[in-house]
Amino acid sequence: MLNQLIHHLTQIEQRCLLWVKGEQSWARNQVQTWLSQMDKPVQTIWFGDQQTTITPTLTPTENSTQPLNETEKQIHNKITDIRIKQYKKMLGQESDVLIYDSYAGLNPDALGALVGTIKLGGVCIIISPEQPDWIDYTDPEYNRLCVEPFTPEQISHHYIEYFINQLNQSKSILTISQSDGFLPLNGKSTRLNKRDFDDEQSTCQLEKLNNWIVKYPIMNDKKHMVMPNVIDIKGFCDDLCKTQDQKDVVNTLCESLIDGWSFDDKIINNQCLSGEFVNSTAVVLQSDRGRGKSSALGLFAGCLLINAEKTSSEFHVLLTAPHVESIVGVFELCKISLEKYGVKYSFDSNKIVTDYGSLTFVAPDELEKKLADADLVLVDEAAAIPTQMLLPLIEKCNAVVFATTIHGYEGTGRGFEYKFKPLLNRTFDDVKQLTMNQPIRWNEDDFLESDINRLLMINGQLPKLLKQNILSKSENILFKTVTPEQLIKDASNQGSQLEQLFTLLVNAHYKTTPNDLRNLLDGPNIKIFCLEHDSKILGAVLLAEEGNLDPELAEKIWQGTRRPKGHLLPQSLLAHSGFKQAGKYKYGRIIRIAIHPELQGQGLGSLLLGKVKDALIKQDFDFLATSFGMAENLVKFWQKNNLTSVRLGLKAQASTGEYSLLMAQALNPPAIVFQQQLTSRFQQTLKLEQQLNMRTKTILRLLTDDISLDTTDAEHDKSDLVCFSHFYRSLDTCLLAMSFFIKARPELTYPQMILDKVIDGYSDKKLIEKYKLTGEKQLVQKFRDEWKNLIKVI
Repeated sequence: MLNQLIHHLTQIEQRCLLWVKGEQSWARNQVQTWLSQMDKPVQTIWFGDQQTTITPTLTPTENSTQPLNETEKQIHNKITDIRIKQYKKMLGQESDVLIYDSYAGLNPDALGALVGTIKLGGVCIIISPEQPDWIDYTDPEYNRLCVEPFTPEQISHHYIEYFINQLNQSKSILTISQSDGFLPLNGKSTRLNKRDFDDEQSTCQLEKLNNWIVKYPIMNDKKHMVMPNVIDIKGFCDDLCKTQDQKDVVNTLCESLIDGWSFDDKIINNQCLSGEFVNSTAVVLQSDRGRGKSSALGLFAGCLLINAEKTSSEFHVLLTAPHVESIVGVFELCKISLEKYGVKYSFDSNKIVTDYGSLTFVAPDELEKKLADADLVLVDEAAAIPTQMLLPLIEKCNAVVFATTIHGYEGTGRGFEYKFKPLLNRTFDDVKQLTMNQPIRWNEDDFLESDINRLLMINGQLPKLLKQNILSKSENILFKTVTPEQLIKDASNQGSQLEQLFTLLVNAHYKTTPNDLRNLLDGPNIKIFCLEHDSKILGAVLLAEEGNLDPELAEKIWQGTRRPKGHLLPQSLLAHSGFKQAGKYKYGRIIRIAIHPELQGQGLGSLLLGKVKDALIKQDFDFLATSFGMAENLVKFWQKNNLTSVRLGLKAQASTGEYSLLMAQALNPPAIVFQQQLTSRFQQTLKLEQQLNMRTKTILRLLTDDISLDTTDAEHDKSDLVCFSHFYRSLDTCLLAMSFFIKARPELTYPQMILDKVIDGYSDKKLIEKYKLTGEKQLVQKFRDEWKNLIKVI
């Protein structure tokens, strides 16, 4: 069956989704049988549990004269087995068949990323329980959604309901169900060959495929655009480009980064000015998946190396990406272009070397060390690389190309858009924006892309608003609490409340991914608040209910022996700030706040927050709180709304390069007393870190109040030192207690290592080098041992 389906999809230049419903063992056996009957090799990705039984056993095709030998059977279908932690490595790869076993967990991010690997004529097979059973199935993904004290069995199934409804409404999805029954094949089909099925497969499956093929007949006019195989004098790699978009991008890159390029049909005459670009230039190349960004980078790199060869001028290109597996296409297209023009090269797994140039892959964390050797840097999937790793490119490079996906599945796509691009504009003399819209692996009206976009709510549209009408009639702005049940009622309609809400969050926050749609609908501790006008959502808050922890669990969190899922704010105050009482309070932590782009800067964010505070007070919450990557405009917004800082992370976040800041506002008298303790301790800690040169001037300017370092909470200091010495509290979070202890007891003798750290502010790295320790683990253990002896006096 799969064999015939792929043949037909190839002829009509489409990809499609095949939904296989039934018991897991039955569905797997069906798929394995189909794979074993393929008459040509297919690249297959199987997402799910370990597939130990997949061994394609092929029968010879009708034209075969010899049976397949054992080696041919093994290599006929290359099957890559993928788990949830590995799917990101497949970005940039290609496949003919994706098998997504939802019994292993329906993870929207993974599904979206893996579908992007499927080539024209390919199939995405989703294995699931039968429809009613799927809703009741305890999805392994529920473990990710669970927070204390919920269990997987208590998680709602709203997202699965939404997903099933979207599958059922699609006209292009082919569905095969175990409940269709098993009947012997009668051989009456005129469109399919009997050899495509086992004798035990159902006639119903055959009829379904026939009906699907009749709906989508072969058309004479081909839609998929491929560039003709002729050399255009405007660009010597034009004939290697597969779309006009790709051709334009490659030529624009050449024109933008190499001043004065001129072409004949084979040779670039103008010499590249290695390391001597007149103006610093950054090019940002953005597109959806499957548009050929990586291939364009490979062709551009080929142009550079060919030019270096023809002009006898050295030119070296560095290439970086989140995973080395994802840049196979870059190297492949670079090699093809070099071979086309007869340029000799050597190649290993991550480097192409010619007589005058090179293209070298460097991991992002090693990039800064290699920049001195580069004339140009290419960054593939830039949005998936931590911002702090990209900052050296801005500081040290005159020419950089950043390629990234608009609708990414890494959680940082919008971060690049909203945070990194403005930095480029401020730093480089010239920043060019390029986009690619034409798909290369599939058609613009691709069945599968359309279905996946709906399933994952990608490309949602915000409603257009009449700004003046809304603001002039603010009394008509409604505040309401929204439930997942309400959101999925009309979720299939264009412009639904769910589409408006999720699209608003995607546009407002750079970390929003398809997984957040599932969290929004199924998260057991999530609350949703909205501002609405005339059935249009103007703003929204997603809030996590945290706290009210069991005292025994709170004690273990304080000790560092337990880290339950969720409860970010109370866990941080317990484990990092040492407040034993933090677990008993009830917190409403804002995860996302978003205002429609056309209405920002009009006070609606503060209006929404005020309404949320009132709602939380009525529900007996103790604190309104938030956690975010510290940026000046955000700090000022929350300070304006009466939240104060209670903790600042010691290390920058990997995704943004920013420090995580926790802020809170007490909502009742007992909470006010506790907040005063939090604020005082935070300010004292911050001032000590200032003395030890651990914080920047910007941080201190924004967060420091006039609080003295002369007085302290002796009981809290003692508690911190006990927790550090006898449990697992981190060293840097106890420096304030150590400092007060030393000042209060000058008569004691302290090891020089402790004085170096607490008084002089030595970094861990410097201490390890000075005292010739094996690493951080040995350093911390030495500190624990010394403090166990020191605190005996108290």
